[in-house]
Amino acid sequence: MNLNSSKRKIISSLGFYGSLIQTIVGVVYFIVISTLFITGNNTMPPSENIQLFGAIVTIIMAPLLLIMITAIHYVTSQDKKILSHLAIIFCTIFAALVSINRFVQLIVVRVSVLAGDLEGLKRFYPYETGSAMLALEYTGWGIFLSLALLSLAFVFSSDRLQRSIQIFLFLYAILGIAGSIAFIANSPLWMIGMAAWGFILPIATGLLSVFFFKIRQTIIK
Repeated sequence: MNLNSSKRKIISSLGFYGSLIQTIVGVVYFIVISTLFITGNNTMPPSENIQLFGAIVTIIMAPLLLIMITAIHYVTSQDKKILSHLAIIFCTIFAALVSINRFVQLIVVRVSVLAGDLEGLKRFYPYETGSAMLALEYTGWGIFLSLALLSLAFVFSSDRLQRSIQIFLFLYAILGIAGSIAFIANSPLWMIGMAAWGFILPIATGLLSVFFFKIRQTIIK
C-alpha cells in the first residue's frame, strides 16, 4: 500500500509516541516490581496500592499496544499485511479482556469492598485463587497478546534492528504461552509469564520506537 508523506507522518508519529510511552511506562513498572522483589515486599496478593498501580499501567498499555500494532500494519508490505492484520485482531481481544478485568477491579471490587458488600466477590478479586478476573488477565497477557506479537514477529526481518525486534517478539510469545500453560496446569511456573510483560515487552516497544523514529526521519528528510 502506497502512502503519501502526510499519512506516513501521522502513522509513524502514532507508532513512535505509542511505543515510546509504552516503553517508559513499562520501565517504571519493571522498576517498581523489581524493587518489591529485592526488598522482599512481593506479597501475593499484592497490596492495594500495587494492584491500583498495575490497573493503571494496564489501562494505559492496552490501547497504546493496539495503536502501535495498527501503525505497524499500515507500514507493512502488502505481502505481509495478513500477519499484521492478525496481530490487530489478537491485540483487540487482549485489550478487551484486560480492560474488563481492570475496570471491574477499579469500579466493582473497590466500591463493593468500601461498602462492606463482600458477598460473592471472591471470584472477582484480581489475584484470588479461583478468580475469574485473574483468568481473564492471563488469557489476555499470556495468550492473546502472545499470539498478536507472534504474528507480528514474522513482519520484521529485513535488517539488524528488525531482527532484534523479531527476537524479542518471539521471546514474549514463548514466555507468555509457556506461562499460560503453567497457569492452566496450576504450576508455580506461571510466574514466568510475568517476565514477558514485565521485562521483554518494554525492550520490544523500545526497539519499535527506534523503528518508527527512523521512519519519521526519512519523511522529514
